[in-house]
Amino acid sequence: MDLETIGTVQETDSVQDVNRLLDEGWVLIAIATGKHTEGEPWIRYSLGQQYEDEDEEDEDEEEEEGEDE
Repeated sequence: MDLETIGTVQETDSVQDVNRLLDEGWVLIAIATGKHTEGEPWIRYSLGQQYEDEDEEDEDEEEEEGEDE
């Protein structure tokens, strides 16, 4: 994974959110652990969504237009 291609970053402590984002194509960047002041453990997940290159989008549109002809 190339971090330079990450356009959006989201952090969550919800496993359900992590699974949903992974299903949507996000990638796991990091996992952090620690303890709350009360001593309860916590896990924080950082996920990234890759941005689409505008040039790549333009190429996709041109290919689709070429197929219609």
